[in-house]
Amino acid sequence: MQTNQMIRKQKRQHFNMLLLIGISILFSNCSYSQKNTTMSATKNKFYSTKDTSKLNVSDQEWKETLDPATYDIARKKGTERAFTGTYWNHFEQGVYHCKACGNPLFKSDGKFESSCGWPSFFEPISESSLKYADDN
Repeated sequence: MQTNQMIRKQKRQHFNMLLLIGISILFSNCSYSQKNTTMSATKNKFYSTKDTSKLNVSDQEWKETLDPATYDIARKKGTERAFTGTYWNHFEQGVYHCKACGNPLFKSDGKFESSCGWPSFFEPISESSLKYADDN
């Protein structure tokens, strides 16, 4: 009788150990399954996070270079539908760059939760990083 109890106890210990190892592996791999960046790895020929000089690129060149959604938003003052964009609910530390040219726009510590469905920032990275325009 004691032998059967010892065998069951050993099996239970083995099962618990395997369960613990499985859970540990599961949680240790969570960070590996996520992308390090949410921005497309494919950059256009004008994209640079180092060169912040003004670009003299024609509208036609931008249209040929950018994907339609980026062109509409970055060049034609379009917008994504609320709660659909990559960054509306994104809170990783870092710098947000223009998707068209790569210039730095905002630091993540200047982002706040506005509940409007779009990323909201209270402070640009510099006064010259943004161009302000009325939107009526």
